[in-house]
Amino acid sequence: SWTVHGSAAPVDLHAVWARDDRDVYAVGDGGTVIHWDGAAWHDLACPLTGDLLGVQGSAGRYLWVCGRYGALAVHDGARWRVLSAEHPGDLLDVALLSHRQAMLLTADGTLQQCKLLDP
Repeated sequence: SWTVHGSAAPVDLHAVWARDDRDVYAVGDGGTVIHWDGAAWHDLACPLTGDLLGVQGSAGRYLWVCGRYGALAVHDGARWRVLSAEHPGDLLDVALLSHRQAMLLTADGTLQQCKLLDP
């Protein structure tokens, strides 16, 4: 059966990722990142302002988000870190190779690997 979870976001959402039923993340227009804790949605106040198109997390607390015009950021469970994707176009999706390493799909169909160099 299906259950509808209305979101707290007044914008269009484009991607969702979940660790489990009490740890769900969705991203969307205007840099929106929201988190479902099993009871309610909460805004994660991402510093990116462009539309976000992809989200992926790790077994730890790391959460990667990507989007339009090379927007890329990582949340480590406590703070956001904005990264340079070195790609001026849209980043459509992100897949994690580890909590510190991701593969990005760009709008022109290329794949780009990104690795965090410092903690």
